[in-house]
Amino acid sequence: MRAALLAIGALLIAVSILISGNSLQTSAIAIRADLEGFPLFLIGLLHSGYFVGYIVGCRVTPHL
Repeated sequence: MRAALLAIGALLIAVSILISGNSLQTSAIAIRADLEGFPLFLIGLLHSGYFVGYIVGCRVTPHL
C-alpha cells in the first residue's frame, strides 16, 4: 500500500510541475510580447494558435 501511495504521489508531483511550467510559459510569452510592442490582437492570436495546435495534436496523434 505504501509503495502505491509513493508512486501516485510522485506522479502527482510531476504533473503539478508540468502544469506550473506550462502556466508560467504562457504568462511569460504574453508579457514578453507586450514588452516587445506586439499588438494585443496578435498576442491573442499567439495564444489561440498554441491551444489550436494542442487540440490538433491530440486529435492526430492517435492515428499515427
